[in-house]
Amino acid sequence: MKTLTHLCLLGALLFLQPQAYAQLISITGTVKNEFSGEAIRQLSIVDKQSGIGTISSEDGSFFLTLKKGNVRLVFSDKYYETKSVEFKVQNDTTLHVAVKHIDRLYGKKAGSFPERGKLVALKENDEQD
Repeated sequence: MKTLTHLCLLGALLFLQPQAYAQLISITGTVKNEFSGEAIRQLSIVDKQSGIGTISSEDGSFFLTLKKGNVRLVFSDKYYETKSVEFKVQNDTTLHVAVKHIDRLYGKKAGSFPERGKLVALKENDEQD
């Protein structure tokens, strides 16, 4: 009788195990600079719901395995504006995200320039003989 009970429990565990894995989905994607279009490496990507995260690779690509449902990915780095993307996911998903670079010297976004002072016209001195 004990053997039959153990076999039933083993069968139930084997039957339920694939269903647990079926709840996971893959999120893949790339992260690029919004201004230049260049891939961004080592940008942090974290799902705020689960706390699971990764960093982008040399070519800006990333990969996460998360549970189905609501996802809130936060893309951040000290040189880029933090960007949050929230969506509901039921199947494997691919994202392409563009983030804005921050010019730390002037505290502005890349592509914007600091205000310049007035241009003063220079004139040559009259030559005196």
